[in-house]
Amino acid sequence: GAGQGATHVVFLTVGTGIGGAVVIDGKLFNGYANRGTELGHVPLIANGEPCACGSVGCLEHYASTSALVGDQIAKVSLEEHCDFLGHGIAGFINIFSPQKIVIGGGLSEAGDFYIQKVSEKARSYAIPDCAVNTQIIAAALGNKAGSIGAASLVFTQLSAPNLIKL
Repeated sequence: GAGQGATHVVFLTVGTGIGGAVVIDGKLFNGYANRGTELGHVPLIANGEPCACGSVGCLEHYASTSALVGDQIAKVSLEEHCDFLGHGIAGFINIFSPQKIVIGGGLSEAGDFYIQKVSEKARSYAIPDCAVNTQIIAAALGNKAGSIGAASLVFTQLSAPNLIKL
């Protein structure tokens, strides 16, 4: 997919929720006991609105497609969505300084304007030295990227059964 050839990648899937994956030195980072990379649940707003996960102020609550539904002024909603997502991505850039941030999920298929708008917002909030080598791009596999990646993980983990319990 779009992360091919890179050894440091942050992948976000933006749809009803926000999911993600992190590749460090060419290896999928899972966190201890496979509990890491809950990228949609990064605290974005202190004392923010309740999230479905039980916390408050999560990136997912403010920047998923669910946050866009029901708002009467679509242009304002999209601007706010891109701003929130840009803040979250800037945080991932500052933490990981990846070669690529790949955005998948339903919204990634909205068109180049979407990726460009989110990228502009993210770059305005990221530390320039961390972002200098980071490309922000749409998933080449579109909304299927997460499913294909999950299937691939099952096959690669079969040779290392202690890493993941099936």
